[in-house]
Amino acid sequence: MKKTILSALICSSFFVVNSTSSFGAIQQSMTTEDIVAIQETIVLQQQKISDIQSSNEKLLSTLEKQGAEYKAESKERLEQLSELKVAVEDVNTRLDDTNQSIYALENTTKISEQNLKKDIDSLGADTVERTSDLDDKLTNNSLLGLLGLLGLLGILGGSYWYLRKQHNQENVGLVNKVQSALEGVKKAEENIVQSDAQLITQLHEVLAQLKLEHANLAEASAITASTHMVSDSEDDIDHGLAIKLADEIHRMRRRISALPEDTKGLKSLSKSLERLEEELEDNGYEIIDYMGMNYTEGMTVKARFIPSDELDEDESIITRVVYPQVNFNDKLIQQADVEVSVG
Repeated sequence: MKKTILSALICSSFFVVNSTSSFGAIQQSMTTEDIVAIQETIVLQQQKISDIQSSNEKLLSTLEKQGAEYKAESKERLEQLSELKVAVEDVNTRLDDTNQSIYALENTTKISEQNLKKDIDSLGADTVERTSDLDDKLTNNSLLGLLGLLGLLGILGGSYWYLRKQHNQENVGLVNKVQSALEGVKKAEENIVQSDAQLITQLHEVLAQLKLEHANLAEASAITASTHMVSDSEDDIDHGLAIKLADEIHRMRRRISALPEDTKGLKSLSKSLERLEEELEDNGYEIIDYMGMNYTEGMTVKARFIPSDELDEDESIITRVVYPQVNFNDKLIQQADVEVSVG
């Protein structure tokens, strides 16, 4: 802006000098009225230059103020996104703890069933052995031996019934614990969906702020163009907030894909996420997810290679996307960070 003002002043100075030098040459052939008219023209030109300089200074002050406000608001939004990220990570940690508890309960149930089966098999084998011995003795013993055998069978039957009852009670308790754990997992999944729904609402607010900032920048660029000032508006845009928004959309899609399809509120959450991504695309941003794609040399990604026995030789597939690629108006503004499984 200052360069433009200086150029205008230099041009005006040349005009005044040229006018003054030519004035001496034609002074003799001009009337007094013509000289006065020329002097008034010079005064008007100098006044216009002064007005342009004042207008440009006011415009510079306005643009600097808008830039400071934009940086402050961007910093606040980034801090909000950081807090949301911490909350989501806490929910994921709780979900992992619940899954580990269910796995431990399942292992305990299996071990109890195996031990009980061994006890029953051992008891059955012992019963068969004793019955065989008693049958041998009954051929030589009296009715007392038969009554003893019946008493023993009654004791064994009672023992078996008691053990069976204990086993059923333990199974019912374990089933109740597993059911309670599963309900806890389902509740945690629903809480995740609710948290993500709230997060999407806040991200919509962030996107609305981003639209407003772009509109202000476009307005400022239009004002700048009207005063013949050169500015590359796309290079002036700070994409930090949009990139954070794209990363959060990518992480939410990964969480949604890991949840059961019958989770309460999952469908509405998916639709809200799709609308959020469409609004981001309307602002010129595009999220590119390379998950599951074949990796080829020359791809503009940051790649880490992991050997895999499940792939054929010379086969390379992108199996994890840490950060997606983000484009703005078909121009790369964030390079994808991926893991590649190599056969």
